[in-house]
Amino acid sequence: MYLKKTIAITVASFALSASIASAREVTYAHFLPATGTIRDATVDYFTRVSEATGGELTFKTFWAGAMGGPVEMMDSIGSQVIDAGGIVDAYIRANIPTAAMFADFGQPVSSYADMLAYSAAVTEQQLLGCPECTAEYENNNVKLLATTATAPYYIMCKPEVTSTADMEGKKVRAVGTAGPLMKQMGAVPVSVTTAEMYEAMQRGQADCTAGSAAWLDDYKLGEFVKSMIDEPINDYISSGNILFNLDVWNGFTDAQRASLIAELPSFIAEINFEGLADADKAIEAAKANGMQLVEPDAEFQTIITDFRNGTWDHAIKTAEGSGVTVAGRVAEDFQALVEKWSGIVAEIGMDQDAYTEALSREIYSKLPN
Repeated sequence: MYLKKTIAITVASFALSASIASAREVTYAHFLPATGTIRDATVDYFTRVSEATGGELTFKTFWAGAMGGPVEMMDSIGSQVIDAGGIVDAYIRANIPTAAMFADFGQPVSSYADMLAYSAAVTEQQLLGCPECTAEYENNNVKLLATTATAPYYIMCKPEVTSTADMEGKKVRAVGTAGPLMKQMGAVPVSVTTAEMYEAMQRGQADCTAGSAAWLDDYKLGEFVKSMIDEPINDYISSGNILFNLDVWNGFTDAQRASLIAELPSFIAEINFEGLADADKAIEAAKANGMQLVEPDAEFQTIITDFRNGTWDHAIKTAEGSGVTVAGRVAEDFQALVEKWSGIVAEIGMDQDAYTEALSREIYSKLPN
């Protein structure tokens, strides 16, 4: 009996020692604020992974640019200043010219259903159907695991804007394809990151911003935004919110990588659905604070229609200008995936659980560890 107890204790001690030896605290950073949907969903995701690995993996997160802004994040991950983090591809096109094409694909998004379909299409193509994208990330020593979308973008202004004519001369914080669109409306695009947006508008360096309505709350723009044109202009559909340093990723055990992958569909669905709900709530709160929703006039509708129709030609031309030789194929493949996912979303409706299951079935069950 004594011998059996001794053996049992020894085995238990060995297992505990092995578990302690394999335990790892993973660092993650994002330039976004320490509040909001992405922060909450990221913490939820890491909590589930930690539980699934029996505490072998724990996570420490840094927010609000504590480890670098949107321009620096890719380098911070690749050089392992941090183990993992989130990026905005539109800010680092030189690093990932093919992958950054997806930042230009969100112009046709004009509804919540569009947003969900386009987001899933980006994730599927980037992870399973774009070897050039994978190679670009790996050349930067990072492993992309999840992309999400924001709620559709609107034009939100500090001064009163009641018509397209009122946009004349307005300084608008706009990134990517939204910049040329603002010029078409007679406005002046201003290159300001989301982290700098509040201060820029507060100080008059920007009169308006093109962005998610959720920013009215997330970035406190609702404190002074007085008008929002009630028509989505586009969407940012390729936010890379889970990327790991490639060496760190390869250093995980097969079981740890499986746990990290298994929880990603829930992570994406939480961000996408909560982001839409947050946008609705932020709009109502801003309206209560005096913000006016402005019906788009005929000129606005004409400009937006032309803008959406030019999506694919513009994206291909921009990418080819950056040396991408497969731009046409990438755009064509993406449109096919949008059609596929639009059908899936039409079938499941605004059902978060069903969306999670579809992401798992169509994408993550096919992703190798």
